[in-house]
Amino acid sequence: MGWDDPIPAQSQKEWKAWLADLSGLENIRIPRCLKPSNFGEVTNAQLHHFANASLHGYGTVTYLRSQNTAGNIHVGFVTAKARVAPLKPHTIVKLELTAAASAVRQDDLLHREMTIKLQPSIFWTDSQTVLKYISNEKSRYPVFVANRVAVIRDGSTLEAWRYVPGKLYPADHASMGLKAQDLMRHKEWISGPDFLAMSQKEWPVMEDIPPNGDTSHNDIQESQCNAIGVSEAICQYDSLLNRLIRHYSDWTKLKRAVAYYIILKGMLRKVKESHLLTARKLEVAEIAIIKYIQTTNFPQKELGKGSNLTKLNPKLNEGILRVGAESKIHPFPKI
Repeated sequence: MGWDDPIPAQSQKEWKAWLADLSGLENIRIPRCLKPSNFGEVTNAQLHHFANASLHGYGTVTYLRSQNTAGNIHVGFVTAKARVAPLKPHTIVKLELTAAASAVRQDDLLHREMTIKLQPSIFWTDSQTVLKYISNEKSRYPVFVANRVAVIRDGSTLEAWRYVPGKLYPADHASMGLKAQDLMRHKEWISGPDFLAMSQKEWPVMEDIPPNGDTSHNDIQESQCNAIGVSEAICQYDSLLNRLIRHYSDWTKLKRAVAYYIILKGMLRKVKESHLLTARKLEVAEIAIIKYIQTTNFPQKELGKGSNLTKLNPKLNEGILRVGAESKIHPFPKI
């Protein structure tokens, strides 16, 4: 829409309703003192983070659970953060992982800023899929998922993550939104869920997530690279080509990046040829990627009787290990 275009009737109606509801925030009071008066000495203080996501947005909310010498427990609202979902459509699982990573970052910030002595934090989620992703250390994930799982694992432990049913979940308000009038009625947003004020024995429990549990889920739909058999040795080989392979999850983007890398090498070597990206250079980049992966997985090109590839009748042609029908390969420049 243009700056001076009239607002559509439906959008104008929603905007006016939001403005009218905004005045209700004046009636909301949030105790900022995390320790009530006459509570006495705090013997145990622990942060509890709740993360959640929906198609509308994702968010986290944090509470401080304090226990005094008499065994009394107080739960105080510390902070919350909410974000609208990106314009680019994402699955619920991806947004749930993003919310979980946000909770870990929030925990790191609070531990650096708060001056009281804190016990190891607890993280809560109502997504069993998120817990399976965190516990699985064997599978290779798409870049989007892998980056967020890495943040979660670096900033927390698997034991710190707990499952809580959705009906007991205050973070739903952060992901779904809440009107001011409804916020005054939903006290759990300010005071936390009831179970936090109880003994740890009363907390929700779920069966243990098996190590490296199954993370197959219909919500994860990523374009896959058609390179098969990339072993962990690739991740350990420190080279620019390896970094490009690890960075890009899209085959076309990977080929373009490698092609530009080859063009750059040619420029540095003062090779007299066009520096434009052409179909020929993309073909050269594809061969370079295949050679790199094959060299890493089959460093000596062992094709003896003991090789797993023997049954496929492999042929080594122009440095490329091939199976199936033979095809003429044009000579390529050395990479």
